[in-house]
Amino acid sequence: MKRHHLIAFGLLFAAGLGLWVWNAWTAISWTGTIQKDVQVRVVRQPGEMPVPGARVLFLSREMLGLFKTWDGAEREAWMADSAHADRVRLTNDAGVSAFKASFAGGGYKSLFKSSSSYHVEGHVVVMNGREIEAELGLWDVLFEQRLNSPVVLPEMKVVLTKERTERGL
Repeated sequence: MKRHHLIAFGLLFAAGLGLWVWNAWTAISWTGTIQKDVQVRVVRQPGEMPVPGARVLFLSREMLGLFKTWDGAEREAWMADSAHADRVRLTNDAGVSAFKASFAGGGYKSLFKSSSSYHVEGHVVVMNGREIEAELGLWDVLFEQRLNSPVVLPEMKVVLTKERTERGL
């Protein structure tokens, strides 16, 4: 091999190695939380008619376990507490309720590539008065989304099958 070929190969190798080291050195990684909008549509069978005014809660697994142990008065007091206003919503005329939810996430960014993902977790609970009428785990409903970490979560649909109380909440 000629000497100028060796020099060219050495320079290319050194440049490639330098670029790789710079890329690794300047990579940024992060962990924390990601805010996502969660939309829930509450409908009633038959006919999937929207349920306006339904009280919808967004709870962690731990909070749901605690919530289930409370009696009706304790549940009512918790839902009425303004400290929990970000987790309690009423559906609109179309039966839709929206939450801002925080999910554990992480990612990295380097010169050539960036990636991020988040862990979808939590439970959507629909109340009928002081009783739980329906509950859905986001983990189960949004299986594909937890694998693909989309920018926008799809709308969840909760289908109610039994009659609501006269109070309707």
